[in-house]
Amino acid sequence: MVELRKRKAAPAPAGTEPPAPARTKPAPEKKSRVTKKSDSTSSKSKSKPKSKAKSSTMPSNRASGDASTSQSRPLTTGDKIPLNLRLSVHRRLQTKETISMKDLLAECDRGGILLFAFGKALSDQTADFVGEMDHALLDNERLEVTTIGLSPDSMPNLAKLSTSLSSFDYLSDPGKKLLTPLGLGNISLTDKKGHVGVALISKSGELLIPVKSGKMERVLDDYWKETEILLENMDNEDEESDL
Repeated sequence: MVELRKRKAAPAPAGTEPPAPARTKPAPEKKSRVTKKSDSTSSKSKSKPKSKAKSSTMPSNRASGDASTSQSRPLTTGDKIPLNLRLSVHRRLQTKETISMKDLLAECDRGGILLFAFGKALSDQTADFVGEMDHALLDNERLEVTTIGLSPDSMPNLAKLSTSLSSFDYLSDPGKKLLTPLGLGNISLTDKKGHVGVALISKSGELLIPVKSGKMERVLDDYWKETEILLENMDNEDEESDL
């Protein structure tokens, strides 16, 4: 058998360096999923800046002084009624006319106006209420007020009421332009509960006592209690002025 021998590599010629071994590329480091998520989150936050909360540009009712604000709640003691409001009025033995509340107050007695409000003009309950107010005229002499009826009913019906019962003047307010600000908007022609109301208004148009609304007996009782307090205060003021 012939023995094969490995051939030796030829020696490098003089003055040359042996070739450098081939370098292998290091394996890339594996990034964790957490790192990737954080990187993507940070990139998103950089690319999309946070939007600022929009501030409301609508002014508050109190700051803007909107006229509707004053009418959104019932008037209370010391508040003024809408003086420029015009309503149809039926006067005794006269044809109907339209008058502003300002002019009506100007021609009333110096104590102001006592308004008694009711729903349907031609009803038994209204007849009773008008009768009570008629009897109260003597008690109201010290207040020196003019008593006037107020209703959402039509002027022809109020005219019939005036001729058939006591001779009061009556204001027709079908749109409830005065009834609602006074807090008497629940008085209507179809009200089966029989709500009535009473309001005492000064010569300058201010409410002198809280407006009373509800069943006739309770309304009248509360009204007399308030007027007694009002009369006592008037007497005290007169005594102080005499000193």
